[in-house]
Amino acid sequence: SLHHCYAALGDTESALSMLATLVDHRHYQTWWELPRLEYFQPLVGDPRFESLLGEIDAEMARQRANLDRLEQDEATGP
Repeated sequence: SLHHCYAALGDTESALSMLATLVDHRHYQTWWELPRLEYFQPLVGDPRFESLLGEIDAEMARQRANLDRLEQDEATGP
């Protein structure tokens, strides 16, 4: 994805912009690896990057809670 390319080139503003667009469109692929990738290290600690990761984490928590409810509903029956 382009946010990876921009980050690898050191263009943090474009990387953040592309990541924000992905988050706005709910495209969260490989979100867990971003703070661990070497070329994203300059963004770690940037409030904008951390905020985007926080938005993704919150959405993942909502999805996990929905799955837990569905599993409980299946276990207890109709």
